[in-house]
Amino acid sequence: MKKIYVLLVVCLSLFASVNAQSTYYWIGPSSGVGGNWNDNNNWSFTPGGAPVGAGIFPNSTLDDVVFSQNALVKVNVDNINLKSLTVSNSATAKLFVGAGSGATTMVLYSTSQANPALNITAGSRLEDSADINVTFSVNLNLNAKGVVAGTWYFAGKVPTVTASNGATFFLPSSGTTRLDVNGTMQFKPGSRPMNAGASQDFLFFNSGSVFWLDRDGSTIPLATWHPNATILITGTTGVVPTFNQTTPEIGNLTINCPGLATPLFLDVGFGLPNNLIIKGNLRVLNTNGRLIYFATNGSATVNSFSYVVNGNLEVSGNSRVAIASANNSNKVVQFQVDGDLNLSGSSFDLQIAPASAVVANPTTLRVRGNINHTAGFFSSANATTSVNNSVDLYIVELNGTGNQNLFSHNGTFDNTNNEITLLVNNAAGISLTSPLAVGKLSFNSTNKGKINTTTANVLTINNPGIHGLVVNSPSSTGFVNGPVRRRTNSTSDYLVPTGKLATYDPVQFRPSSNTLSVYQAEYFATAFSDLSSISPVNGVSNQEYWQASVISGADAALILTLTGPLPGAGAGDAVGVVRYNGSDWVDFAVGGSVIIPGNSSTGSTRSTVAALNGFYTFGYGVAGSLPIHLLTFDARKQSASSAQVSWTISINSNPEQFEVLRSADGRNFSSIGTVLATDLKYAYTFADNNLPTGTSYYRLKMVDKQGVVSYSPIVAVMNGAKGVILTSLIPTIVTNSATLTVSSSEKGTMQIMVTDMFGRIVKQQLAAIGTGNQQVALNLQQLPAATYQLTAVMNNQRVGTIRFIRQ
Repeated sequence: MKKIYVLLVVCLSLFASVNAQSTYYWIGPSSGVGGNWNDNNNWSFTPGGAPVGAGIFPNSTLDDVVFSQNALVKVNVDNINLKSLTVSNSATAKLFVGAGSGATTMVLYSTSQANPALNITAGSRLEDSADINVTFSVNLNLNAKGVVAGTWYFAGKVPTVTASNGATFFLPSSGTTRLDVNGTMQFKPGSRPMNAGASQDFLFFNSGSVFWLDRDGSTIPLATWHPNATILITGTTGVVPTFNQTTPEIGNLTINCPGLATPLFLDVGFGLPNNLIIKGNLRVLNTNGRLIYFATNGSATVNSFSYVVNGNLEVSGNSRVAIASANNSNKVVQFQVDGDLNLSGSSFDLQIAPASAVVANPTTLRVRGNINHTAGFFSSANATTSVNNSVDLYIVELNGTGNQNLFSHNGTFDNTNNEITLLVNNAAGISLTSPLAVGKLSFNSTNKGKINTTTANVLTINNPGIHGLVVNSPSSTGFVNGPVRRRTNSTSDYLVPTGKLATYDPVQFRPSSNTLSVYQAEYFATAFSDLSSISPVNGVSNQEYWQASVISGADAALILTLTGPLPGAGAGDAVGVVRYNGSDWVDFAVGGSVIIPGNSSTGSTRSTVAALNGFYTFGYGVAGSLPIHLLTFDARKQSASSAQVSWTISINSNPEQFEVLRSADGRNFSSIGTVLATDLKYAYTFADNNLPTGTSYYRLKMVDKQGVVSYSPIVAVMNGAKGVILTSLIPTIVTNSATLTVSSSEKGTMQIMVTDMFGRIVKQQLAAIGTGNQQVALNLQQLPAATYQLTAVMNNQRVGTIRFIRQ
């Protein structure tokens, strides 16, 4: 009896010691086919010790499991309950559920932060995988704690699985459950989409951690993300992941998908959650040449999208990225980058759209740092233009608080229809570190700001439209500080927003034709180094000047606008555009327009049309010193009752209107009509549809913009009359030469004789005369100074005599 009692005590003691023991160490295989979970030979109660007893393996809420050496474990038990599972000592533990197994679940229970339910130490690795059509889930029980400082890796045998199969993990959606990831969680093909609960209060990705999605599709779990945590998406081929964020804030987001492939026109929409805040950097490293976009189509009720990247946005490699697609015309997209925008990928688009898309609202990219565009294209792959030019469709807004630098390797942020708008909203200013062309330029913002350019780094405004959105709301706090170019395709006035320091003083170009042209201007808020001038310029501005040039295309007129009185100019002066010829200021608004009176503080003045290339400013001279220069004047019979009067003027004329006068005797003239002058027009005609019988004499009364009146020579039309008439000799006070105007009803040879006051012939000349009006040039420079008479004879008949003086 005593022996039986002793044996019973020994057995009970052994049973109690076994059940009290709760720490199991793997001593099984690490390669080959591995070892079964339920094989006692694979477990020891001490590291590297002897196997536990027969039939014993960890499967109790009191059991702690430790993998301190490499392990390959076939999980052949459907339900496993453990207090904790630890992978340490830089070991790799591979847990695999094989084919033929049922749904396998491992539940971890420890609620202690010191001894967490799951503990993967730094440098260690836990791999969970499952065969085809098999489910393997590692779950934290209610209120359990877990720490992943190493790597937790999920994989499977096949690259794709259904939503109910594959390896995954699960967290409860209530209580105080907490899983802290300080290392990496990686999901490979064959893993199962995560179910991390209905709140992001249980899963924490801490500083330096990585959630690595290396498979097609799936979801980004609900979690709380440190700004230095990273979501790494690498495995997407055709189905992009979804973001399961109720409060959309994440850390870094990196997209690196060399296998991305899809036949869709709009390619891949990543569908970032609306109002997403990326607290770190957004990096797109590889899209396999496929286009991805962040803002998906929206709906009838959700059409506004907003994203913020607190760090940098990088697009590199063979990546193609668009902020938004335009399938929904009501979509409003705002994308804010607080750091730098670094673009070295294949392309970066603000918006893409099929050819049939209609865009009604803007996509805005706001950047608070620098823009470094070192490769690829910066554009908006959308052919839509703004309806009635009423809204900017694609906006790059610079809204930093310090100076922002802009660099573009190919010098353009623009699209086909020149609809990309550069919006300046930074009082500290913008500096170009390369040439840059944009569609439109806007200062329609709260802070405005200046764009600093240089001769090497010029800003070009590409849109040739003349509506207010092309150059929007420049002012004394928002202009281009340095050279700026503007592209044109009409004869309208084009504003160029030039300024310097704290002064905004723009110019306008008026092209001479509709030819596609480019003009450049720069303003200087100081006196030019040389203020000397030539009459009729009596003085020039000692406060400012401009440098202007035609880069390509048509000649143009330059328009300057006063912002205050011109120093030195008086009420009797006129103010006009003057040009520096290399030694003096000249061309006092010749062929353009002036401001009268000269002491005006407002008004615009226009230069002559020319191939602008040099320095220009305001000058002043005596009002009325700009005559109309008549080049040709003629009148020809059209029918028995009509004649056409025609004339041309030089480009340095300043006409307001022309009054056509007619006379029956060449002395008493009356008005028969008025022709208004047109800027940049140099040839005019007038139809006299009441031509009398006999000889009619015509001349012009010409009025310039200052009201100065001058008259043309006289020409004649013979309607049913015969003969030859000397209508005028210009000038009658001759220096070297003069022009004789002849009207004839027949052809012949005219003998022209010049006689002195004693009747002696001092010069003779023959001229072939045709019907109508013609001019005969006379070289009179050999004549001594005196008074002379010019007499003409044709067909043996005396035509007439005109007296002139040779100075």
